[in-house]
Amino acid sequence: MRCRLGFVGTLVLGTACGNGVTTPTSTSPSNLVDVPSVPVAALVAIAESSTIEQAGSGQTGTSNNYLGQSITVPGTGSYNNLRFNWEGRSPTSPTVPATGGPLAVGDLFILTQEYLGLPANLGTSTAGFLAQSQRADQGQYVFAPSVTLKGRTRYWFYMYYAPGTARFSPITGFSEDTYSDGDMYIAPELGGFSPLPFRKAAASLRVISFGPPIVYYTPPPGTYVDANFKLMGALAGQ
Repeated sequence: MRCRLGFVGTLVLGTACGNGVTTPTSTSPSNLVDVPSVPVAALVAIAESSTIEQAGSGQTGTSNNYLGQSITVPGTGSYNNLRFNWEGRSPTSPTVPATGGPLAVGDLFILTQEYLGLPANLGTSTAGFLAQSQRADQGQYVFAPSVTLKGRTRYWFYMYYAPGTARFSPITGFSEDTYSDGDMYIAPELGGFSPLPFRKAAASLRVISFGPPIVYYTPPPGTYVDANFKLMGALAGQ
């Protein structure tokens, strides 16, 4: 993992919670009804991280690690025509500097429950499997139009790509909780070898002054960080 230290004067903390959140029941893709495609321009943001990359915001980049993120769909409506992306940088070639923006690496799986297994074991037989992305388009994972998420419900999003086949640097939290309705999960790739299992990403100490003496910001116990992400879709039935 590649991290950078940020200097801050003011700290903003969140609390990871899910008030009134229900755990969904897994839906078999074979039972999904046909839903017409909605143009990207007509989609709305369902949920997204609340920060941008700034030296003082407790943000850092993690390079070539498998990511997951739990997300709570707000409101009481349902959404289909889903698109999802991480935020970060991805080089177009070994000799070209990385460009920032939305990221969609490999495949993305939506589950209805937490997953703490190996990235390579994600699939249709994974407990709580709901959907797998069909393709990537403009830096976003695209799902079948009929895949539907319900309001006031928490879902888990996990990526997978063949080890050693991707080069990217997503923007993630480091010492603060930046999205109160979910948490990030991470599985280190270990330099192209078989990765470790997913685990929830706990917040870390951050240097706020090199002094002397060195001063650290210590996150409250039980604080977990988040990835920068965006989930989009169309309100079902409209």
